[in-house]
Amino acid sequence: MEYKPLQFLENTYPNPNNYVSTGVEKTTLNGIYPDKNKIDFNLPSISELKYVEGTEFNFVLAIFKDYKDTKPVYYTSEQYYYTLQNSILEGNPYFSQASFSPQNIVSYVIESPLKVYSPLHKEEIKPFVNMRQNIFINTGSFVDYDNLVTYIDWMVSQVSPLDDDNFGVLKAETIAGWDVLNGNYATGEISTGVSASFGIGAEFVLITETEGNDLKFQQQKLDRLKKEIENLQKVINTKNGFVYNRFFNSYTTAFVIVDEKRYSTSPVIKKNKSDKTQELVQTLTTELNNLQKEISNTESTIADINKSITDSAKVAADKAKALLGQATNLLGKIPKIPKLPAIPQIPKLPSLSDIGAGLLAALPVLPALPKLPKIKLPSFKFPKLPKLKKKEPKQPKKFKNKAKAGLVGLQDAANSAQGVVAGAQSKAMNTMGNINKGMITNVTNVNGGTMTTKTITSATLGKGETEASVLADIAKSMEEIAAYKKF
Repeated sequence: MEYKPLQFLENTYPNPNNYVSTGVEKTTLNGIYPDKNKIDFNLPSISELKYVEGTEFNFVLAIFKDYKDTKPVYYTSEQYYYTLQNSILEGNPYFSQASFSPQNIVSYVIESPLKVYSPLHKEEIKPFVNMRQNIFINTGSFVDYDNLVTYIDWMVSQVSPLDDDNFGVLKAETIAGWDVLNGNYATGEISTGVSASFGIGAEFVLITETEGNDLKFQQQKLDRLKKEIENLQKVINTKNGFVYNRFFNSYTTAFVIVDEKRYSTSPVIKKNKSDKTQELVQTLTTELNNLQKEISNTESTIADINKSITDSAKVAADKAKALLGQATNLLGKIPKIPKLPAIPQIPKLPSLSDIGAGLLAALPVLPALPKLPKIKLPSFKFPKLPKLKKKEPKQPKKFKNKAKAGLVGLQDAANSAQGVVAGAQSKAMNTMGNINKGMITNVTNVNGGTMTTKTITSATLGKGETEASVLADIAKSMEEIAAYKKF
């Protein structure tokens, strides 16, 4: 819900300065005539309203244990808490009344998540996993309200770019913590101790091979408890790190963080700071006494382990002594083994070289083989082959001259044919030229139209020539030209 100061409200009759705080949880609006015209407002108390540092959601959250719970725990964000506080100091009654209106309060019931966590925790123990914390539920079904409020703040906030690396989903290590227990995976038997730890609070989990009756683990636990007591004692003596939450001139809560643990007072309002200081010191002292008791129990456990180790060693020594005595008695009852007769000496066997020499000496002497005569092979020489010369047959002079004469005749015939063709072409051209010169064009009117005819005049014809003879001569010349071209 967005907060609007009085000066930004509409119809502020008569003006914002007429809203006056008349008590811790009261505000009065005075009119122009306050004796007759005024309104008293009762403001909701924020003394029991808690907040978680770093949160920013803008509403009041009511957390119920179950659906029958009539006294929920009220939480809000750090930002909204201080906004409510400022509105009360300003005397603005509307913002706080609207914030605590039932229709504007967000309710959450933790019964359903607890019903899911409990059976799952038992099933997770079987594969040697202990869910130390799952969002806001710790081992033993203990509810961590601060983690619950922080998770709700993340749910209702806008998507953060920091979550993009995991596709907008929170990583398991940021919202949960779990331990890997020691055990026998073959038999399913779980032993005490933590072999690995992950997620929230993993740095505070002691990793050990065995827990409970393990001497090393108990000694480490004792050292850790002594360190915590030492740090608590320093804070109690110096009061360093005490933080106080104020409401007007009163003090609501005080808290301090020691070894990553938050120790806080009740939200009851005290007028004096010293009262809250004394209350916080008392809280730390109570924790100190609890740690002292735990140290005593740890020291007692260490003494029992040492005694158990001593007793076990004594029992083992006694068993070993008894076994040794039994072994001695048994050795005395074993009969002595009679002395065995001397084993006769085996004669020395001849060596392989001796055997080989004897065999060679026993073989008969063979006569020596005669030497083979040397055979000399004769040398063979072959005569040289004569070189072959390729001779081409000569062409007879008779055929040579005839071929030459034939070529000359063919050349002369070709030249003669070319002359004839040229003459025929020249004659045909001259004739056509004369014909074209003597050509007469006649135009005759026929039935309204014209008819054109061409005739050859006799002036162009030679003596004894007619048109038909000229055309015949041209055709003959063309045939002769075609014949010589084929040749």
